[in-house]
Amino acid sequence: IFLDSTLGPFTVGLPNAAAGGSGSFFHLKKIDTTNNNITISASNSQLIDGSPTQVISSPYISLKITSFNNGWWIL
Repeated sequence: IFLDSTLGPFTVGLPNAAAGGSGSFFHLKKIDTTNNNITISASNSQLIDGSPTQVISSPYISLKITSFNNGWWIL
């Protein structure tokens, strides 16, 4: 999923990790040259590598995440 924060920072909400079953994944990439933050947020009380959010702030950074049980993990 290409993410463009040229117009300002924003948040992307992930679906419930348990709903799709283990092994669902998203590959997210910031495609602009700004330093505007893109926050990736887990749903409900779920976590992404132990945190409720992850932030992409630098240009051209990508984040690949997969679901496992009731949470998300960065690959």
